[in-house]
Amino acid sequence: MSRWRCQITADTPEDPIPLDPEIVHEKEEMLVELRQVRERTLAVIEETMERDLGKYRMPHPFLGILNMYEWFQLITSARNTA
Repeated sequence: MSRWRCQITADTPEDPIPLDPEIVHEKEEMLVELRQVRERTLAVIEETMERDLGKYRMPHPFLGILNMYEWFQLITSARNTA
């Protein structure tokens, strides 16, 4: 086990990724924003139930071009794993 230990030095950053204070807020404020986005997403899904969303596509920064069904699947799977 001792071979896996590492020594923390003054050069070791506390956060692996710097947080942007412009987009990171207090927990409750962010939860309110998340609930609002969820409600808007559900409204879009409800409003478009009768339309074929497979022809609408948007780029994802890591996964490439996704159609709207793939976006909804990604959103719901990410929500279930969080």
